[in-house]
Amino acid sequence: MVQMEIRLVPTRFKDGYGPVGAWFLHIKSKATNAYNESYDTDRDKLRKKYGKYADAKPMPTCLRNDLMIDEIRGGKIPHNHAH
Repeated sequence: MVQMEIRLVPTRFKDGYGPVGAWFLHIKSKATNAYNESYDTDRDKLRKKYGKYADAKPMPTCLRNDLMIDEIRGGKIPHNHAH
């Protein structure tokens, strides 16, 4: 059996993207739940809670995390970041 391993170690620097959003902002990965459903595209749910901030591009980390917490509360874990 052969294991292929890729390590991404994004660095932090002033006024740039750090490790928190690098998967989403640079690599353009999509967040999926245990059922392989993409949950980070549900801006309607965010609009009800946060109004116009839900339409920010790219989606801010805090809003993406809010969607993830809703998925966890709904029992749709574990989560994936596929690209």
